[in-house]
Amino acid sequence: MTTTKDGIKRRDFLKVLGVSGAGVGLSGCSPKEVEKLLPYVVAPEEITPGVATWYTTVCSGCSAQCGMWVRTREGRAVKVEGNPNHPVSRGGLCAKGHATLTHLYNPDRYPGPMIREGDRFRKGTWDEAERLLAAKIKAHGNVLFVSGHTGPTMDRLIDRFVEEVRGTRVRYDALSDAPLREAARLVYGTDSVPRFDIENARLLLSFGNDFIDWGPSPVAHNRGLAKMSAVDDHGSKGRFVYLGARLSTTGLNADEWVPIRPGSEAAVALGMAAAVAEAGADAGPYAEVLRSYSPAQAAEAAGVSEDTIRELAERFVADVPSLAMGPGQGAHHRGATAANVAVAILNHVAGNVGRTVFYDARVDAAATPFSDMASAVSAMADAKETLKGTCSKASRNLEPAGIV
Repeated sequence: MTTTKDGIKRRDFLKVLGVSGAGVGLSGCSPKEVEKLLPYVVAPEEITPGVATWYTTVCSGCSAQCGMWVRTREGRAVKVEGNPNHPVSRGGLCAKGHATLTHLYNPDRYPGPMIREGDRFRKGTWDEAERLLAAKIKAHGNVLFVSGHTGPTMDRLIDRFVEEVRGTRVRYDALSDAPLREAARLVYGTDSVPRFDIENARLLLSFGNDFIDWGPSPVAHNRGLAKMSAVDDHGSKGRFVYLGARLSTTGLNADEWVPIRPGSEAAVALGMAAAVAEAGADAGPYAEVLRSYSPAQAAEAAGVSEDTIRELAERFVADVPSLAMGPGQGAHHRGATAANVAVAILNHVAGNVGRTVFYDARVDAAATPFSDMASAVSAMADAKETLKGTCSKASRNLEPAGIV
């Protein structure tokens, strides 16, 4: 076989000449296999090489499910943007949403099923993985399916699978609104995460809720805060007061910061609600509860003056409609549920329910308590110990006599 002066085989050289474009020609000057220019042999009708194609979808970065546009080039996603026609995103997209594109091309992402062999994993085929999974389920039966947030279609598919194998499903998200959901159940008996209308609030109180970075819907909350803080036609604007021990990103964007002790959110909210009730507001079913709290007790617990608590309470009922938000995902602690209950009572006493806070939102399946995951971990540990004991007993019974 003839070769060129530089040592390139004639056959490879002809391959290079058959590919148009200077860049492709340079990459082809190698004895290695020539790469294809386009990922399609027969491209779909809507694909034009060199022209971007956009698709509408929903972001899976969190439970907010913002509408998203995906820009593709020759079948590869290269950029994501917010969908201006979607009721949640309205053209916006948070940092987590933009980062979802990196999930697709993460080099550490498993391209297929991985099968454990000792302490290592090896690549397997889907047929092999399905057979192995079916055999394990048939042999042991006690199936625990752990998942994070999924869409409604995948939710139904997983639930049906778990039901068929008579297993248990645990939904787990390290950053969920489970305390907020539990507070809604305790106060109003509804299984939902409340929806906040920040845009129409004239006074916003955040009890450690870093809703700019975290929360049920960061994009909607950021947009609402921007519109609330803008000067209207009458020359007025809403006010934002942040109450928290740490000056977070959200606190930096507030008009005022009231530094309170960590874990004192519930006491402050109930102290303010008691002050509002003392001024003549109808406390409804929470009147008896509020008699046990006072602005003085709240001030002592939070490390601020009583005048500060009373002033905030007066402004909260004067600047209507107002809105209070309890500790969010970035401020969870052991008393997060109690704090959200207290904030819900404050909103109720001030008459904000149905005006700036709504309990008609859909159920967020991912907002489940951490106790569910902790119980699953304990169950797995107990099952492991039981299996270890059974195997040890079986090995002793099978041990031949006279062998030490």
